[in-house]
Amino acid sequence: MKLLSKRQRCSISYGVTWCGALLLTLGGDPTQSLADQVIHTLDAIDMNPALIDSSIEKKGVEGFYTLYLNGVLQNGFVFVFVDDALHLYMAENDFRALGFAVAVPAVERNGINVVPLFGQNGVSAQVDSTRMALLLEVPPGWYSETHINLIPSQLRKITAAVPGALFNYSLQFIREGNTALSTSSGQSLSIFGPIGLFQVSTAMTSFDPISSGSRFRRLGATFFHDNEKNLTTFTLGDSVVPSSVGVPAVRFGGVSYQRNFGLEPNFSTLETPTIFNEARLPSTLEFFLNDRRIGSPVAVGAGPFEIGGLPTVDTSGQIKVLIRDALNNERIVTIPYIRSPRLYRKGLHSFSYTAGWLRPDLDRYQTPFMITTHRYGWTRWLTLDAGVTASAASKSLGISATFPLRNNMIGDVSMASSRSAVGAGQQFGSSTQWLGKRSSIGVSINHSSRLFRLLGDTGDDQDRPRNDFRLFAAHEFSSNFGGVSATFGRLSVWGGATRLISSLGWSKSFERFSVSINGVRNNNSTAILLILNVSLGPRGFLSNSVQQQDGELALRADYSSLPVVDLGTGYRMGIAANYPKQGESQQSAYANIDARSPYGEYGLDVDIRPEQTSWRMSTAGSVGILSKHPFLGPPINSGFALVSTGDVSGVSIYRWNLPVAVTDSRGLALVTDLSPYQDNLLALRPDDIPFEYRITSTEVTAVPHGRGGIFVEFPIYRERSAVLVLQLPDGRPIPAGTIVTILKTHESALVGLRGETFVQNLPEQTEIEIPISRRYCRVVVNRPQNDDPQPRLGPYTCAFEEKK
Repeated sequence: MKLLSKRQRCSISYGVTWCGALLLTLGGDPTQSLADQVIHTLDAIDMNPALIDSSIEKKGVEGFYTLYLNGVLQNGFVFVFVDDALHLYMAENDFRALGFAVAVPAVERNGINVVPLFGQNGVSAQVDSTRMALLLEVPPGWYSETHINLIPSQLRKITAAVPGALFNYSLQFIREGNTALSTSSGQSLSIFGPIGLFQVSTAMTSFDPISSGSRFRRLGATFFHDNEKNLTTFTLGDSVVPSSVGVPAVRFGGVSYQRNFGLEPNFSTLETPTIFNEARLPSTLEFFLNDRRIGSPVAVGAGPFEIGGLPTVDTSGQIKVLIRDALNNERIVTIPYIRSPRLYRKGLHSFSYTAGWLRPDLDRYQTPFMITTHRYGWTRWLTLDAGVTASAASKSLGISATFPLRNNMIGDVSMASSRSAVGAGQQFGSSTQWLGKRSSIGVSINHSSRLFRLLGDTGDDQDRPRNDFRLFAAHEFSSNFGGVSATFGRLSVWGGATRLISSLGWSKSFERFSVSINGVRNNNSTAILLILNVSLGPRGFLSNSVQQQDGELALRADYSSLPVVDLGTGYRMGIAANYPKQGESQQSAYANIDARSPYGEYGLDVDIRPEQTSWRMSTAGSVGILSKHPFLGPPINSGFALVSTGDVSGVSIYRWNLPVAVTDSRGLALVTDLSPYQDNLLALRPDDIPFEYRITSTEVTAVPHGRGGIFVEFPIYRERSAVLVLQLPDGRPIPAGTIVTILKTHESALVGLRGETFVQNLPEQTEIEIPISRRYCRVVVNRPQNDDPQPRLGPYTCAFEEKK
C-alpha cells in the first residue's frame, strides 16, 4: 500500500514545521530547507515503506496511518506516536475529531499533544504495518447516547379560525300502518370563532301534528374553549360528566375544566415500548410484529441508544428489533409490551374539575354539586385514579390502581365509599385481563353494599343491582380454523334477582365469505344464531341469518350495495320470516335507499307486511356562513373547510389525492370530514385552471380546530395580458431591449421589435414608465372592457422629461 503523496501528507493540519521536525528522525538532511527535508523524507518513505516499520520497532517513531475504527475504515489519516515502550498515542486533534464522548486527558510528547491509546478499559489499539493502518477498538460507551422518540410531536401550525356559524338539521316523517303520521326533527346551531364555539341543540317531535301539535325540547346549550397549547378544554353550560371511579356519568349544567389529550392526535397516553441497547458501529433498526415489518427503519450512531414509542398494535405482544451495523452484522432483540388505555406512562396526569347543578330531566336543574377526577402515571408500571363528588345530598370518594402483572397480564383494583341520607356504603371491584398473541382471557368482580349511593341516586333505591361477575375468553386458531370466544356472567338485576348469561361463538373468514355461529343462554332461554356474509366485490354484500330460540325460528336474507362514503346512492333490500312455536308464521319484505348530494342526505325506508305497510322518509343537511360566505351542505359533525379558488368555477378539489368537491359559480367548495388538529392536504390540478389565470401554489395543508370550520384560499389570480405598442414622440418605436415598468404593480416588461411589449398582468388603469438614457416618459394605459384574453393596444406616444 502506497503512503500519502508528499503534498497530501504535508497538507494535514499539523503544519509543515511540526511535520518536518518529526520526519527528521527518519534521516532528514539538516543543511536542507525545512520544506526540502520534509519532501526528501517523504520520498524516501514512498520508495521504502519498511523505514516506518523498522523505526517503529527500533526507535518508536511516529507516522501517518489510515484508521480502522471497530473494523470500519475511516476517512482521512491520523497521526500515531510510539514511545520507547511501544505504547501507542494518537494526536489530540485527530482523537477529538472521532467524536468520542469520553474525555481522555492529553499528554505532551516531543512538544506535541497526544492521547494515550493504552490503559483504557475496553480499548484495544495496534498497528498493522502491512497496511500502514491503526486498528482501534473502543466500547459503545465511548460515544454519546442517542435518544429518539418515534411518536411525532405536534409541530404543525393550526389554520387560523375565522368567525362563522353552522346550522345542522334533520327531519323525519314516519307512518306505521294506519296510524297517524308522526314527525321528528333535530337542530343544532353552532357559532364559532377564535375564542371558541357556542352550540345550542334542540329537538321537536309530533305524533299527531293536526290535533296535538308538536313538542319542542332544548337538549343543551354549551360554550367550548380549547387550549391546544396546554391540552385543556373549558366548557360552560350543559354537558355530561364522564364516569370514573366513584363518579357516575350524569347530565349537568355548569362549568368544567379538564385535560383533553384529544387536542393533539399524535399524543399517546400509553407507556409505549422502548428499547435500551448499544451499538459499536452506526446501525439501522428495523421493527417486526408477527414476522411482518412495521414502521420505518431508524438509523442510530455508534454508542448507547434509547428508542421510545416503538410501533405497536392495539393488543399486547412482542416487538422484534433487527439491529444491522455498518459491517452488515445482524442481531435480534425482543421487546415485550403491554398496551392498555388504562395505563398511563410515568408522570402523565389528567384531571377534571366540574361544578354545577344536576340535570336529571332536560327541563329542570337541581342539586348543586362539585366533582374532581384525576388519573396519574405514578410509575412505569402503576397508574392511579381518584374521584371525589360532593353535594348537599351525598358525598363519595373512589380510588383505583391499574398495574401490569406478568406474561402480558393487566390487573386493577378499585374501592369507593359514599355517605348519603340512608347511611354509609362501600363498593369494591377488581379485574384481570391477559392478552396473548392469539388468545385473551379476563375476569371482573364488583360488589356494592346495600347503602352505597352515588351522585344522582335516590335514597329509597333499596333493591338496586349490587353484584357483578363477568368472565370472557377468546382464541384465534390458525387461518384454517378461525376463532372462538366464550363469555359467562352472573349479574344482579333490580329487585334482588340474579341473571345468569353465557355465550359461545365461532367465526371464520374465507376469501369471499365469512361465517359465524353463536349460542346464548339466559336463565331459562337459549338462542342459536347462524350468520353467513358473502362479498360481491364492487356490487355489494349478501347477508343471511338463521336464529332459533325456544322453538321459534327466524330467517332473514338481504342484499346491500356498498355504503355511501361520499356522493352517490346506496340501497338495501331483503326478506324476513318468523315461525313461532304457536300461531301463524309472519313474512315481511323491506327496502331502503340512501342518497348523498353536495347539499344534504336523503333516505326512504319501507317495511311491507301482510297486515300493514310502514314507511319512513328522512332528510338532513346543514346551512352555514364562513368568512362572510354562505353555504349549503350535508350534515357536518367534524372539521370542515370552505375552499375558495377566486372567481374560477368548476375546479375539482382533492383531499389526499382523492376528489372531494367542485367549486361552484362563486369559486367556493365545501370540504367536510377533515381530521381536526391533523394535516389535511388539499390540492387542485393546474390543468383545471383556465389559461388566463395564474396560480402560485396547487397545494394547501389545512389543520382545522376541533370545533368549527376554516377558510382555505388558493392563490389564483386572473392575468389580463396585453400587447402594448410604444413609440417615441417622433413616431419611431421604443428601442428593442428597453425595460419598462408598470407602476401600479411594479412589474417589468421587455420591449421587443417594433416597440411591442408583452404585459402579463395589465391593471384596468395604470401608467407605464419608459426609461431612455437619462430621460424617461410615462404613458397612461386603460385596459378595454371586453373578453379578449390578449388585446393589442396602442400605439402610445410619450414625451420625454429629464430624470431628476
